[in-house]
Amino acid sequence: MWTYGNIRIFAQTDSNAVGQILPRIQPLAGATIIQVFGHESNIKTISAIIVGSGDASHLETLTSSGAAFPLVGPDGAMGDYYPKSITIDRHMSLYQTIRTDLSCTAPVYDVSLELYGE
Repeated sequence: MWTYGNIRIFAQTDSNAVGQILPRIQPLAGATIIQVFGHESNIKTISAIIVGSGDASHLETLTSSGAAFPLVGPDGAMGDYYPKSITIDRHMSLYQTIRTDLSCTAPVYDVSLELYGE
């Protein structure tokens, strides 16, 4: 089971991007000089499904908090991540059977989360 900020998500894809900052300086005479200025924080992109309008609205409010929230996957805690952007699209469905604790007519949403690691 996955959660982000204590909101239950059903992850479909999980991708990770890392990199370092490498500006190149090209002097008029001589070879290119590469300066290493450090590394970028981890960027995680998750496509998921959430059920219920309460979870959808709670997920939206995370982007205006200025805080990092814990991401927990099936293997345990993955760290705290800042929500860079969250896209929520309502999935047209008649009945949901993913979350039995909610009504079978609860709305289902496709979400895309772009999260920045600390």
